[in-house]
Amino acid sequence: MPSSVFVVGLPLFLVAAAVSDLRRRRIPNYLSGGMALVGLVLCLSGVGVVNTWSALMAGTIAMLVGLLLQVLRLVGGGDVKLFAALALWIGPKGSVDAVLATAIAGGVLALFFLRRASAVSEVTPNESGRLLARLQLDEGRDFERVPYGVAVAAGGLWVWWSHVGISGGLS
Repeated sequence: MPSSVFVVGLPLFLVAAAVSDLRRRRIPNYLSGGMALVGLVLCLSGVGVVNTWSALMAGTIAMLVGLLLQVLRLVGGGDVKLFAALALWIGPKGSVDAVLATAIAGGVLALFFLRRASAVSEVTPNESGRLLARLQLDEGRDFERVPYGVAVAAGGLWVWWSHVGISGGLS
């Protein structure tokens, strides 16, 4: 049975990050940092859902892969830090599950924002990749930037629900 901090704390951190990303297109460092710190304390104290070594490995890999994606300008720094903090809570297996759920949620979110920008009906399939890149990277028009922290939160909540609600476990 997961600790009560995992049951209550993880979804609160994720929802706060998603709301912040939706409102301001930013995930504050104190939120990701606090989430990482609490996740690490849970593991070190033995009440986390994964052991300390697994948490550190997952967090490190998530940060390194995320930094590569950030250098390629595919995701923002806040998204990288949020996912790395999430990985400290859920470990390697949970992180793989979260990557898949985040990718699906991110695709749905991107389609929503493409539709919202009224661009879908005017774009051919060959142009859609370039348009999505423009929407993701356009710093000057925040309403068009995809708040990918929402997708990370959805992926994390999926893993959380799998562990808490369905008792799928993160072993």
